[in-house]
Amino acid sequence: MHLIELHDRPWFPKFLRDFITDDLETILNFVNVYGPVAPPLRNALRHAGTSRVVDLCSGGGGPWRRLWREFDKNALAEIWLTDKYPNIAAFERTTAAAGKRICFRGDSIDALKIPGELKGFRTIFNSFHHFAPDDARAILQAAADSGEGIGIFEAPGRHMITLLLVLLIPLADLAVAPFTRPFRWTRVLWTYLLPVIPLVLLVDGILSCLRVYSPAELSELARHVRPRAQDGAESGQGFEWNIGVENSGPFRVPVTYLTGYPKPVAGTIFIDNQTDEVKTAAA
Repeated sequence: MHLIELHDRPWFPKFLRDFITDDLETILNFVNVYGPVAPPLRNALRHAGTSRVVDLCSGGGGPWRRLWREFDKNALAEIWLTDKYPNIAAFERTTAAAGKRICFRGDSIDALKIPGELKGFRTIFNSFHHFAPDDARAILQAAADSGEGIGIFEAPGRHMITLLLVLLIPLADLAVAPFTRPFRWTRVLWTYLLPVIPLVLLVDGILSCLRVYSPAELSELARHVRPRAQDGAESGQGFEWNIGVENSGPFRVPVTYLTGYPKPVAGTIFIDNQTDEVKTAAA
């Protein structure tokens, strides 16, 4: 159901959008919702042959304030945060927590129009459902065409436990708002006196669950994606897709994921990243 989430609209006040993304990321990082997806992400990075991540739709910094600790520098050396509506203050706090391993772009980066200089494995946490099927497929196709790996990770879902937990998010927001940094009296105003922030978190959280792609729908989106050359013809290089659900966290929140990365061209020699054996890519 491709409904409209309030904080995504261009007319939505930027300061409120920043407060909402700040509070949401604080809650998700506190309960470590995305911790369980570190293994499939680590596996995808290894097969993609890169240790650099370009995070799209990063919001308030995404899960990286905590998730980067799950990776050593050999597996993940550099993370770039980007967003169409960048929350600069949140990006600065996230980078400060991780030293030089996390950087950010302060200009607007549209997930559908990624600058050529942003090379690396692309990730989207909690935002892929914002894109209608044609745009979602275009994001996957763009990664394949550029020869970059991509990972989609979604905590919202059409699961009863997820919907019940979404109902608790406004209460969690009331609890964390005074401790979200930097402290702002305006945040207190829009949380307690005029409770717009918890209300939008509730409404958009429910809409996210209704909009999110299921594993079967992700499979259908990826099914016809093939790397293409500049002339639009298929390049002959395959793309490996992996789709699954992880729910091993403390709250057992099911997190749906899709990862993809280029396969070696048939006949080329490569090193299997899992076994370190030298192999020849099959046709």
